[in-house]
Amino acid sequence: MIKRVFCSLRGKVLLVIIGALAPLIVLIIAFNMYVLSEYNEKLIDSNSNMLAFKVKDIEYSMTKMEGSMLNIVANEPDFRMFAFGKKDEYKDYMELYEVMKNLDSEMYINKDWWASAIASPKKGVYRFAANKANTNNVSAVAILDYIRQQSDAGNISLGRNWIIHTIEDEYYLWRTLKQRDTCLIGMINISELLKELNKDVGDGSRFILFDNSNIYQIDSFVPADISLLDAQSILALDGGNYLFVEEKLNNSDLHIAYISPKIRMLQSIHSTQFLLVIISILLFFIVPVSFYILNRIFLKPLNRLEKTMEKMGTDRSVVEVPGNESEEFKKVYQTLNEMLVSISGLQNELYERQLEMNQTQLQYYQLQIRPHFYLNCLKSIYGMIQLGNNKNAENAIVLLSKHLRYILSENGESIPVTRELEFIRNYLELQRVGMEKRIQYEIECDEEMEYFEIPSISLLSVVENSVKHGYTADKVLEIKVKIDVLESEDGKIAHFIISDNGKGYNEEILERLNMSGGESAPDEKAEWHIGLNNMIQRFKLQYGDNVYFVFGNYNGPETEIFIRNEVKVGEGSIIG
Repeated sequence: MIKRVFCSLRGKVLLVIIGALAPLIVLIIAFNMYVLSEYNEKLIDSNSNMLAFKVKDIEYSMTKMEGSMLNIVANEPDFRMFAFGKKDEYKDYMELYEVMKNLDSEMYINKDWWASAIASPKKGVYRFAANKANTNNVSAVAILDYIRQQSDAGNISLGRNWIIHTIEDEYYLWRTLKQRDTCLIGMINISELLKELNKDVGDGSRFILFDNSNIYQIDSFVPADISLLDAQSILALDGGNYLFVEEKLNNSDLHIAYISPKIRMLQSIHSTQFLLVIISILLFFIVPVSFYILNRIFLKPLNRLEKTMEKMGTDRSVVEVPGNESEEFKKVYQTLNEMLVSISGLQNELYERQLEMNQTQLQYYQLQIRPHFYLNCLKSIYGMIQLGNNKNAENAIVLLSKHLRYILSENGESIPVTRELEFIRNYLELQRVGMEKRIQYEIECDEEMEYFEIPSISLLSVVENSVKHGYTADKVLEIKVKIDVLESEDGKIAHFIISDNGKGYNEEILERLNMSGGESAPDEKAEWHIGLNNMIQRFKLQYGDNVYFVFGNYNGPETEIFIRNEVKVGEGSIIG
């Protein structure tokens, strides 16, 4: 067992390290005994300097923030007009709009300026603006409610100090300026400030904020029952000793402390210096011998492995495992062979996926070719001209040209829902005017869904199926398209319904579609195959497992499409 261990790469490296690097470890320990004798004092000085720099940076941001707020309150015409003017909803809105724009600009260039608010109890106006550069989820409603309560109670302080406020278990540092009855409030989020301070600190170190009553920190590093106001330069926390330095922020009760682990010191300077000389002489002879041994048992096999991997770049055949390698290198070669097999499988899977995409693209091009439809349109237009119905002929030509432009210009990429609905209306009007069919239609779209991205000519394909297979000369064809957003436990769901009062889906096909959720493609011989299957496959290529379909017959055929959360709805918003 022992022989097998030392025949492995790990055992050989361990022997070399014990024989060659143990003296080096002793050298490092001895050297640290000398260097670390005064390390804590220098570390405290370094921490103090770093903390002073951080404090000055924060105080500079606070001073700059106060200056910007003072300039708005004292010199901004729109703010003064709002503060001194009579209540006028339109005028007040326009004046505050300009003030909020200026606040947005000032906050964007000041990373610590988390948010601003304007409160005018006399006019009953409260506005809130968050720093778009730093803030993602801001509880504006809760903050404005708190400002109203504080304003009604007369608790909004107008002193020179920054005041700490607590809103829904979050702490904020406020600076308030006032012009008559109107207050301008600047806010610094203490949690965000702590995250910024602790972004680049070392392991075991923390920046802590505290005042007379609370300790603010990113975790429970410092117990809440410790009074940091009375703390010394050394703190005992969780069984260890930590270095402690702190400074107070000007014009506030808030202190900033930096806490870092204390390094234990070793004493024995003179003996260490002598030991370093002896060890250095020994290392002078040991290092070349150690390098030679490492080169034989590790570097040369590694070089052979590198050449083997270079060969794999051009030759994907299984590599041969050398017989004289250590156990670890043999396992590496075996792993490489397994990777080659996996890569080949992935390449085959990628090739099959590409074939599937090409087939879907082919179906898309097939969908664009409708010679009979265009010939019938032209015949109908010709008949209108023969009968002297020039007005309808002109309208039909315009509608047909728009339809052709849409079909020929779209390259299969995603488009907003509003654009797809525009051409559905154009297509249905073409059927009514150009083909003289009795068709009524109703299109509803939730505002939140207007800019939702869908595959082009997807919903249009379902509508075309409704016209082609649902229209009969003895009754009016009624088509309805409804697009909205559904609420669920997992978030929001984009919802599409296309229905008509036609003859409906074949029951056998309907059952197969619903059992497979649209995965089972319709029969190639089915007359409605191209449009419906094209729509299903293109939605699945775009949204994958997030999209699913429901087909039914309710006073006619009905097609429903659901797209789950984590997809875009509206301009820049996210479902979920």
